[in-house]
Amino acid sequence: MVVDWSSGVGDRRALEPWLGKDAIAVANKVDRTQETVPAPWIPVSVTGGTGLPALLARICARSSRARLGTPEAPALTRARHRHAATETIDAIRRAIAGLETGVPIELPAEDLRLAARSLGRITGKVDIDDLLDAIFREFCLGK
Repeated sequence: MVVDWSSGVGDRRALEPWLGKDAIAVANKVDRTQETVPAPWIPVSVTGGTGLPALLARICARSSRARLGTPEAPALTRARHRHAATETIDAIRRAIAGLETGVPIELPAEDLRLAARSLGRITGKVDIDDLLDAIFREFCLGK
């Protein structure tokens, strides 16, 4: 939530019920008033740059908690995306296991195709032919 801190108390009081643990309360235009900004509000002046590092740190901290498992993992908020991500990981693991055990190359290739299809449900279309061409280009098959 962003409130023009220089406009008075009215807006702030109206927003108090929403100042829970999930809200980031930003007090903007603090350069236009001498009033002290209490916690949990983050005092910011966009024109002067005051408070922007603190705001960015709070946003990063909040978004890191929303991630699934690790700070690097994107937040998958939809059940179908989580399911597709699990299918992708499982298919990649099957492909790696197949390559390590020496199964015919067609089986890991099919697992990689399934992984790309599952990933495509999250990110958009994945061109399977391009992916397989790149994989087979890296291996010497039939020699």
